[in-house]
Amino acid sequence: MGKPTETLAEALARDFGSVDRWRNEFVAMANGLAGGSGWVLLVYVPRDRRLVNQYAADHGQAVAGGIRS
Repeated sequence: MGKPTETLAEALARDFGSVDRWRNEFVAMANGLAGGSGWVLLVYVPRDRRLVNQYAADHGQAVAGGIRS
């Protein structure tokens, strides 16, 4: 996983507390898949004006109104 751009790093720090905290949550969610089918996505939710980590199983789930990055 590469280093986020400065703009993304600022948004991650705002919404997760720090880039490291976001990365730890993102990786923990991915490890929680335990080899199962699915994805972990970083999604912007315009309604809440924030980024969230989201699990999507089998390409079939998304946050309503979310924009994946």
